[in-house]
Amino acid sequence: MTIRMDEGAAELLDTLHRAGYAAYVVGGCVRDSLLGLTPHDWDLCTSALPQQVMELFGAQRCIPTGLQHGTVTVKQSGALYEITTFRTEGTYTDGRHPDEVHFVPDVREDLARRDFTINAMAYNEKEGLVDPFGGQADLQSGIVRAVGVPRQRFTEDALRILRLYRFAARFGFAIDPPTAQAAQELCAHLDCVSVERIEEELAKLLTAPAPAAYLDKKILLVILPELSSEALAAAKPVVDACPAGEQALPIRLAALLLAVSFALSGCSLVKNIGGSSAAGTKTITRPAVESAELQFTHPAAGEPVAVFDTTAGVFRAVLFPEQAPQAYDNFVGLVQAGYYNGLTVTRVEQDFVVEAGQGADGKGTTIWNGSRYPAEATDKLHHYSGALCMAADSSGKCASVFYIMSTLPGGDSITQELTDQMNSAGYRAEVVSAYQTAGGAPYLDYTDTVLGQVYEGMDVVDTIAQAAVDENQKPTETITINSVSIETYQAQ
Repeated sequence: MTIRMDEGAAELLDTLHRAGYAAYVVGGCVRDSLLGLTPHDWDLCTSALPQQVMELFGAQRCIPTGLQHGTVTVKQSGALYEITTFRTEGTYTDGRHPDEVHFVPDVREDLARRDFTINAMAYNEKEGLVDPFGGQADLQSGIVRAVGVPRQRFTEDALRILRLYRFAARFGFAIDPPTAQAAQELCAHLDCVSVERIEEELAKLLTAPAPAAYLDKKILLVILPELSSEALAAAKPVVDACPAGEQALPIRLAALLLAVSFALSGCSLVKNIGGSSAAGTKTITRPAVESAELQFTHPAAGEPVAVFDTTAGVFRAVLFPEQAPQAYDNFVGLVQAGYYNGLTVTRVEQDFVVEAGQGADGKGTTIWNGSRYPAEATDKLHHYSGALCMAADSSGKCASVFYIMSTLPGGDSITQELTDQMNSAGYRAEVVSAYQTAGGAPYLDYTDTVLGQVYEGMDVVDTIAQAAVDENQKPTETITINSVSIETYQAQ
């Protein structure tokens, strides 16, 4: 494999190599070249330290644009090229910039700090492609995937969450499910990103050929909190109907701002699903799911069910002890001890989840003196709407905190993007089909524990899911769990 090198970049690499330094073109120029596109910029990385770069090319040709981060801009053949020393990065106290950098001799260490695999490739003519994280394979498969641990990448720099959707939209790629999940879970950290950088990334996303599928509801509601889910749904086809490119950006942006305007005025661009019920609460019509998947073929006579009696009403969930034995033992043990009785719903994200189970410490507990248990993932249980799940903490372990998926049914939560992601990730056709009907959040699969499935009273869950909340997503009017009990299902 060869890349048609930019003449100026090739000359700079040759000079660095003749001086005894390792050097490569890196990042976007490699990615675009492999895609058959013409790169706009050619960036270089090298083992040479910034001062050595400046000595090699001379003060007249060098601009010390970012010496603290190892970057020198060099004039070559009438153009400007950034040359950056191989580096690793320390902690990110502000969630955007590294507190310190460390220069290193190996390009692979440098690539490990980058955001996505498709941007973590380097090249020179002697060595060819350096691709330690499978970026070329992801390009061929059409996937945007974080380098290493997704949560770490987004914790380091929250702006990468928007860049994820921007790159996926630009190339029409699917998003790797674990990467999407981490972005969803950490999107609240976008509040540490400047308005200017958010505007820049959003603008780039909106210039993509068909960006609507990548206008993720949860992400956008962080940066445009006035934008309702319904208004966004109405704006998406308008956005895609506009021509692609920078010239259409004002029109596409206007479509989103119009949706915000409607939301602020209390008007709706679309009708509520199933019509409206009392007090501004919409009635959500959930279709019956004809599926052989475990969650939709049970309960059967004699199986354990959990009965949740709340101030909003009663709902029931079948439990799956064989698939989640530790979660089951802990949950049932806590129920029998009366732990959940009197607790309140502590988190509501409309059309996403309803969460409870936190004790006075806000962390929850277990029947094993507080010792947590690992998440129990299985291909037999998934995060369909109505799934009863035990939440995992940052270490991947669970306790008493549970949530119920309240995502909207069908295409209102399972976009074509998510369908493509599931197919790319090898999901069984039966699972994809069940998600397409029931709705849900497949990006949460194989992380938290699915313990059960609500089979009666989902309308109660939907009512709770629409409660008004404060800035911490806690209902402004208390919703109490009067009691939880374990019963044996009796077939009608």
